[in-house]
Amino acid sequence: MLWLGRYKEALALLNARGAREHHLAWCWRGAALFKLGRHAAALAQLDRAVALRPGDAEALVWRGEALHAAGRAAEAGRDMQAALRINPDNIWARAGLVLLHLQDGDLNAALAEFKLPPPVTAAVARRAGLKVNGPYSPAELRRLLLALREAGRGCRRHEAYLRALWLPSCGAL
Repeated sequence: MLWLGRYKEALALLNARGAREHHLAWCWRGAALFKLGRHAAALAQLDRAVALRPGDAEALVWRGEALHAAGRAAEAGRDMQAALRINPDNIWARAGLVLLHLQDGDLNAALAEFKLPPPVTAAVARRAGLKVNGPYSPAELRRLLLALREAGRGCRRHEAYLRALWLPSCGAL
């Protein structure tokens, strides 16, 4: 349901008996709540997810996004960095850091951190109505990364094989 963008249904399933206490349910409930705009409730779930599994990159990224939305940029950056220590190729953590750098007005840091795989960049640029090969202004880069997050819907998994599942929805060939 998270992949489909059906967050209320996902939340109901994750709260159901049998799923409620599963170690991944905390992260995914947090994701659903975040996507529903319930940021404080999302943070509570994501704090629990990270406490249970400190090495869960997906939970760290979701919590980073929730912290960023709550105006807690420094904490958000720490979570994104922690996710990158777990997996340096985590596109969601990279996107989060670039958005934080853009918010701070640090274009050099944003460009240094912008390391998305070319097929991902091209597909998301098409989705965002941008030129495929860049270069991008700070506003365009922000638009591209927000389109990436939207394309991912409720998924912040970082495994490369999962990209193939959602890239076609971005307009990839």
